[in-house]
Amino acid sequence: MTPEMNVAPIPTNDSPELITVKDLGRYLPSHPKQSTVYSWVNDNTIPHYKSGKTVLFRRQEIEAWVERAQKYGIGDYWTKKRKYRDE
Repeated sequence: MTPEMNVAPIPTNDSPELITVKDLGRYLPSHPKQSTVYSWVNDNTIPHYKSGKTVLFRRQEIEAWVERAQKYGIGDYWTKKRKYRDE
């Protein structure tokens, strides 16, 4: 099974809620590097969508993901590489 098979299809509406990796880095409170965001994508740690090689994120899902990370504590959440779907 390829990693892309675990990724949901991109929503059909052209919503401004969809953000790119670069925008996500600016949006998140910790301002992670693009390489960090891509590692979360590869580990399937962060909710995301793919269109070919383009990775997109829904703002609402990212906000919920950040809230869960804050609930568990930033260090605990990322060091244990909890999958966002395992909750």
